[in-house]
Amino acid sequence: MGKVSLLTPVPGLILRYEGGTKGMASLRRIPLIVGHRANTIARIKKFLSHGVHVIEIDVIRDLETGELILHHAREDELFKLSIERKASRLIEFMVSHIPFMKPKKLYDILKMLSGRADVMLDIKWRGLVRDLAELLHEIDFKGNVYVTSKYHRDLLEIKRLAPKVKTLVSFDDQPIMCAEYVAKLKADGASVRVAFVDKELVNEMHRHGYILAAWTVNDITIAKYLASLGVDMIITDIPIEIIKGFKKAEEEKIREEEERVRIEESGGRESIPVLGGIDHMFGFEFYQSLKRKQEEEGRKT
Repeated sequence: MGKVSLLTPVPGLILRYEGGTKGMASLRRIPLIVGHRANTIARIKKFLSHGVHVIEIDVIRDLETGELILHHAREDELFKLSIERKASRLIEFMVSHIPFMKPKKLYDILKMLSGRADVMLDIKWRGLVRDLAELLHEIDFKGNVYVTSKYHRDLLEIKRLAPKVKTLVSFDDQPIMCAEYVAKLKADGASVRVAFVDKELVNEMHRHGYILAAWTVNDITIAKYLASLGVDMIITDIPIEIIKGFKKAEEEKIREEEERVRIEESGGRESIPVLGGIDHMFGFEFYQSLKRKQEEEGRKT
């Protein structure tokens, strides 16, 4: 892939154009926020209702039917119950027999999400991609489909079978010559554990026009830092909170910019607080006016 100019949108990246002062313009870069482990209907609907635009789903196979399904629902519905391992048989029974706990068919979920959100499919088992390619072709999904996995050969295969999907090579460590490796797999980018993401990696990926996603990010301060580095996608268990954090930060930037513009347009004739004493309490101009009045009264006497 060729190099990307500063104004070329990287796939998967939101570039927000905002008019600036006196004809100047600013280009603000906000990563795509990905809702992680959306393996239940309730979690998916919650993410959709709060404007999460990329839904991440863990994909496995139903050993009884052979169908592709969402990763076992017990991780989402039963983890919070803190059931010990000795109760695993009970868990298996509940998941298999209680309707709302049964793993959902990937086909049904993708049909529901088509045209409503982009999806990221994390392939958890080997040997699923041929069925996945057929399923995607049958559904004709409306939106971006990102496929990520630690099974890198399967990523190469899904790209061959379904060229339109965007494949992200998953790394749980620090990749060496990441862009070169991504190119060998004919992938669109990499998904890297957040601990191993740095500016050098971001620059390397963007020089070659590749996407860089970071996982799993559950802190808004870290998310903002990653955004400042130029990371394209942030995968998080708490996308609603992360989106709110970015929105709040953007609103603060806008207010600061509006105030700066207002001061510029007034020719800088603003009350400028100076630390300490009466001038800090009431502003510099008030202090200067009071000082001039005192000097005039002093000359009269």
